[in-house]
Amino acid sequence: MTDKNFEGDDEVRSEGSDAHGSGPSPQNPDSREAMAAEGSDETPVDAAADAEADDALTVDDILGAAQTGEAAAEDAVLADLESTLLNDLKRLQAEYANYRRRTEEQRQVEIERAKGEAAKGLIPVLDDLDQYKDTLIERFSNRAIADQLERVCSDGSSKFPKFTVPTINRLIEDDQAMDRAALVVAAWAVYLRGVDESGATYRIPDPRANYCEELVQDQKNLTERLLGAEEIFGKHIPKSAAFVAAFERQLYNLRTHGVSATLQTLLGD
Repeated sequence: MTDKNFEGDDEVRSEGSDAHGSGPSPQNPDSREAMAAEGSDETPVDAAADAEADDALTVDDILGAAQTGEAAAEDAVLADLESTLLNDLKRLQAEYANYRRRTEEQRQVEIERAKGEAAKGLIPVLDDLDQYKDTLIERFSNRAIADQLERVCSDGSSKFPKFTVPTINRLIEDDQAMDRAALVVAAWAVYLRGVDESGATYRIPDPRANYCEELVQDQKNLTERLLGAEEIFGKHIPKSAAFVAAFERQLYNLRTHGVSATLQTLLGD
């Protein structure tokens, strides 16, 4: 009897074990993820990212958001500052325009005043030109104020580029007569020899005297060497056939006829 009871108990326990094994098993998180991977394209991570994307603000959301009172106050301050700066700029522009107008008006006044002063000095001359010439001759005949020839001829290598060359270039450009301007250059060429018409020697007062004297040493090629000194005569003068011809013509006259006769012939006196 006892043995039967034990067997019955074993059967009960066995049935209970089978029932327990066939019942619902506890769920495993890994099993859920695997099932999701097999049965669905969307994972829990993707679902969370989609939720976050739905909550993120867009540009339209930001632009369409209602402005706070503090932001509105800041915008009002900036608008006032912008208006103030714009008004200041307009005021400065108006002041500058008025300044330019007044300056131009004053300039015209000064020009007219200067013309009037110049005209006052010319009226006596126009009234009696002969008397004015006599006055000039008398004034410059005063030996106390006479200029020294040496000073007038000094530093020719610096004076020619500043005073003579621009005039010659303008004559070349306008196709004007060039004999008088050529005579100035030819006279300087003769002067650089350091010997006057009577045979007396003199020094050449020029910081570049040695260089200038070398330019006229070769009488045969004097024209080419002298006018070819670009630092003195530039590039245009030696290329002008008209000026080169005028220079050689006046140089010949000075050597052959002398200074006085050349001047009389050229000036027609």
